[in-house]
Amino acid sequence: MQKEKLVHIKMGNSQNPITTYTCASSTTGQKTVSSTTAKSTSLTSAPQTTFSSLASLLSDAATQAEIRDASSSRSQLQSMAESLLTVIDGPVYTQNKAKHDQEIPDTQSTELLQLASKATDFLNGKTTNPFAGMQREQLALIAYDDGSAFTVNERRTALKEIGSQEDKWTQQFISSAQKEISASGSYKKSYSALLSHYRELPAIEQAQYSEGLEQQLVSKVAKSTSDSTGENTVFTDVLLTLQKQQISSMRMQISSLSLFSLAANKR
Repeated sequence: MQKEKLVHIKMGNSQNPITTYTCASSTTGQKTVSSTTAKSTSLTSAPQTTFSSLASLLSDAATQAEIRDASSSRSQLQSMAESLLTVIDGPVYTQNKAKHDQEIPDTQSTELLQLASKATDFLNGKTTNPFAGMQREQLALIAYDDGSAFTVNERRTALKEIGSQEDKWTQQFISSAQKEISASGSYKKSYSALLSHYRELPAIEQAQYSEGLEQQLVSKVAKSTSDSTGENTVFTDVLLTLQKQQISSMRMQISSLSLFSLAANKR
């Protein structure tokens, strides 16, 4: 039985044109065959659409991630995440940086070779992040790749974009939460936003938070917090502390979800 999967990738920012990549893939059992078709594009200001080797690679990675997530417990995913992150973030990466900068993907695709080169250039301060604007789920497929589909530098670059997107979301969340508490004396909508954000994360990212986090948020959303002055005060203190810090953790040690966990532990 064949299962066709369509992968759409959007990359870009205000400084660079957005390009949409598309790839259709058919999966039969454990074998995945990806079809990529060239498509002409016009040189206009409108977003471009092409069929891409990257989309094909992400399609295969998504299939493997589904198998991994379905066959692993939460604790197993947490251990996998920690092991994969150790390679791309921290002393281990720094010690092997020269080697990683020389790594070339095993492919004949000009697109993939150029992407790997841009990732290395980005990490050395020579260009912008080539994964800027990519969807969070697709970034996770790259950052947490446990095969050899992506170079170490590509994985680190994807993780940096995850951190950038998480930082932006967290700062917007802090602003919104402070407005809510001032207007209503409650964080009910903010807790709901945190719950939605958590549920949108890929399984391997969810596994890096405490197992009881979702249920804590569900409980907060379900009841009125207008009478929980003490609890709101703790959360407010954590929000203010976080706002004063520079939010720059690649590994989500500082994030909107982490601050909720911290507030919960302080009670």
